[in-house]
Order: sequence, then structure tokens, then C-alpha cells
Amino acid sequence: ETMDLSALMGGDPSALLDSPMFSQIAFHPRPAQKGSSVHAGAIDGEYAGAGGVQIGYRLYPQAGCKTLIVHFHGNAELAAEMDHGVGLYRESESGGCAGLAVDFRGYGWSTGQPRLTTLCADADALVDALPAILAQAGGDAAATRCALVGRSIGGVCAVHLASRHPTRFPSLLIESSLCRIFELPMVANIAAMMGPQGAVLLQALPDPFDQLGKLRAAPTVRCTVLHGDRDELIPLAQGKALFGASAAPPSRKRLVVLKGAGHNDMAMHGTYRELVAAFLAAHAADADA
Repeated sequence: ETMDLSALMGGDPSALLDSPMFSQIAFHPRPAQKGSSVHAGAIDGEYAGAGGVQIGYRLYPQAGCKTLIVHFHGNAELAAEMDHGVGLYRESESGGCAGLAVDFRGYGWSTGQPRLTTLCADADALVDALPAILAQAGGDAAATRCALVGRSIGGVCAVHLASRHPTRFPSLLIESSLCRIFELPMVANIAAMMGPQGAVLLQALPDPFDQLGKLRAAPTVRCTVLHGDRDELIPLAQGKALFGASAAPPSRKRLVVLKGAGHNDMAMHGTYRELVAAFLAAHAADADA
């Protein structure tokens, strides 16, 4: 049995992206308890996302910090789970970095239902909330520089913010992320369900995120791409395409392929911590230059 793509879309390509068929593979939301961090001083809050939806976040202040790391996680992760990884940011840079882990709608204590078509709009809304969040972070709100980290689908949010606000977010780390959603293997399975013309019809749809175009439009943003050569969900070719699209000069862009790493075990590889530390050190050096 095949599907009628045009009927599913209802004349609107965005309807396909927000259809249950796509949402079931794109998102795996779970609740989390607000105020449950194991880190003393962590702040759980929300900001108003697109359409008034409340987007939850967990902030890890750091006294005297010069950098706030803004982290967008993968589709089966939670901001609350940054409890296990924030130490990496606090160890880096003199005095440590403050960390901000941001959920998607429907995750943690965020309201609403996750939607591919609102990912970027909800990220945009963070910029309006950032002054108040920076004031809580523990540094000088006016002087604190932000670095973006986007993992997997979270890379969509990170790339979007870097392209729209390169002065506010001058450094970007993209981990195991995608450049074109319609070329992912899991989406190819959807195309097969649509019949012989499914792949052709999907490829004809406009790219909803334009990751490559956004990176080409951000020549001042330092860009580091980390990807495993055994990533079973997002092929290495997509990470290489992101790196190739970055308009940053060669001295400010880096591609690192972790040998033997899959999609969800990057942090288990021995050089991962050093790579993240190097990215943060370069970000701090830019601030001091």
C-alpha cells in the first residue's frame, strides 16, 4: 500500500513535515521534573517560544564566566540530561563557562507539541530572552560571549542562530548533525512508503532549514564540525557538506571525523573532550583578541 503525497501535504509542504509520519521519526519527547538538577545553583526556567508556547531550559551559572555555551540537544535527549555533561564546559576556559541547555517544545517541562516547522522560530525567540538569562548566568551580561553547540537535530537551531545573529553567537560547534532532512536514510524509508515516485517527490520539496545556505551566509562565525564515520542515522557525508558550506576562513573552520564513532556515542571516544576544549579555547581567544 502506498501513500498519496499530495493528499498528505494538502497543498502545503510544511504539512508533510508536521505530519505524524514525520514527527514520529523526528522527535522522541519525554517529560522531566523542573527543579530536579543534581547541580547546586542550576536554574530551570522557560521563555516564550513561537505562538506563546513555553520553552524550558536548564541554566548552569558560573561566577565570573566570560562564555555562555548554548546547547541544543538531539531528538531523544533532554535539557535536564546536561547534568551529566556540563562539567566539560565548566572545566574549559579559565574560570569555566556557564551552560544553557534548551529543550524543544513538548520536551522536559516545555509546553506544546514538537514540530519541525517551529524549531527555528522557537530558537529565534531565545534571543529575546537571552538578556535576562545572561543576567542569571554569573558573568557580565554585556560582556559575556555566547557559543552555540548543536547536536543532531539541535544543529538546525544552532546553525540558524549563528546565521541570524553572528555577533551574538560568533562560534558554532555542530555535532552529528544534518544538512538536508530529505536525504536522511530514515526519510528514504518514508519515501519508499509513498510508492515509486516517493523519492522524486520528496526531493522536489524546498529544503525547510537551508542549513548550507545559512552557513554560507555566516563568514564571521567560527565553525567546528564533529561527526562519526559510523553514524548510522546521519551519514558522514552530511557533516562534510556542512563543513564545506561554512564561509569561515580556513583558520576558523575545522572538520573532525571520529573514527569508529556512531551517532550516539561521540562523547565516549577518547579525543572528544579535547576537541570540545579546543573549540572553547579558540572561542575564548577570539574574545581576547
